[in-house]
Amino acid sequence: MNELFYHYTDVNGLISILSNEELWLSGIDFMNDHTEGKVVFDKIFNSIENPTTQYKLGHLFNLCINQNRIFATSFTKNGDQLSQWRGYCPSDGGYSIGFNFDKIEELEIIKPTSQKKFKVFKTVQDFLKNTPGQVVFDACTYSHEENFEGQVQILSDFVNEAVNDVSEDQFEAMKELNYNFLAIMGLFNDQKKTKKILDFIFRISNIVALYKDSSFYEENEYRLMYIDKPLPSKPFIRGKSTYPIAYIKAQFNKEAVEEIIIGPTKFEELAWKGLYDILNSYNLKAEIKYSKIPFRN
Repeated sequence: MNELFYHYTDVNGLISILSNEELWLSGIDFMNDHTEGKVVFDKIFNSIENPTTQYKLGHLFNLCINQNRIFATSFTKNGDQLSQWRGYCPSDGGYSIGFNFDKIEELEIIKPTSQKKFKVFKTVQDFLKNTPGQVVFDACTYSHEENFEGQVQILSDFVNEAVNDVSEDQFEAMKELNYNFLAIMGLFNDQKKTKKILDFIFRISNIVALYKDSSFYEENEYRLMYIDKPLPSKPFIRGKSTYPIAYIKAQFNKEAVEEIIIGPTKFEELAWKGLYDILNSYNLKAEIKYSKIPFRN
């Protein structure tokens, strides 16, 4: 069996994922790390000494935030981790679903008004080389890791290149237009310059979503992400606790589900029987395992 990546969920999530053969990707602004995207933005901003470039950079980041919508769902290589059971599953038990991403070459992205297949790029490098790419699966980088600084420098060089050809007045005009995409398209007479700015927006939006604060390092997170290019289309809406969450659906090949681990629970036997019925009903071949963690909740 090839390397698996695990998605933790509750029983309702388990049933939905297996019966519909789809994952729900939520807007990253609803993730549990409220510094999403800011880690890299702040680092790049502080690495630039030129006040004019900093000024332009602030506008570019606002443009990124306003014109791209990123949807993601999380995975980890550890399918039986106490902190994951506690953080992402209910107290009476949960499940981690092991996916083999070698069997997921493309995804069917479903939105309320559209449905389209996309190739899944397995590294950011491959993703950035392919302009039409909108789906990527790769590991998150944490702010304390050795390669973090080097990658930030690469992004800083990219930022400098992107802002050099745009005047302060044009950036100020973007602000006055509330960073509206259609309005900005009419701001530049030079299509080449417009394309350069939009290309920057798209690329930087993708990259920053894979950088996280070191506090979350234990999760060893991998992300499956879909980036909705301008103009972003309308997502689905679901409820969580006291607020609504935007999300999209991603249909996958059911053969990719190879293992399911039943989390710590006093209902082990019932959980196994119910899970066996689900696999049998939907012709799934996944192996069932119990958590080895002796956690009594």
